[in-house]
Amino acid sequence: YAAGDCAACWLPRYGRRVRLESFQNADQQGANVAATIAGAPAGYDPVPFVWSDQYDRVLQTAGFPGDGDRHVQRGSIAERDYVLFSFAGEHLVGVTGWGQGRRIAKDIRFTQSLMQKGVNPDPARLADPEVAVKDLLPGN
Repeated sequence: YAAGDCAACWLPRYGRRVRLESFQNADQQGANVAATIAGAPAGYDPVPFVWSDQYDRVLQTAGFPGDGDRHVQRGSIAERDYVLFSFAGEHLVGVTGWGQGRRIAKDIRFTQSLMQKGVNPDPARLADPEVAVKDLLPGN
């Protein structure tokens, strides 16, 4: 068994083996390996999440934004407060946020949930700051 931020794992959702150097991955892989050793494998197929605090700003990503062939912006890059949603065709594949406060974090986490559930929202709604990302989740 191998687990942690230096262990490569197969992600069925993405059809590839990756090494995700993040706290979330190390934590989730460890729990998954422990469950497997105990005889109750749960499977492992997360939408990756990474963050870094940079002084008064936060940088967060979920999924694989680099897999996108088009991007939808919410907020202002010039004002250093934005979220960039990445699409490959019609599929939401990643999100990157940079800015202050909890709004960026919330948008990233709700977008991670959209990807985890396989929801591909209308890009125009994602670009609209009047539409809460959480309202795009099924059941909201």
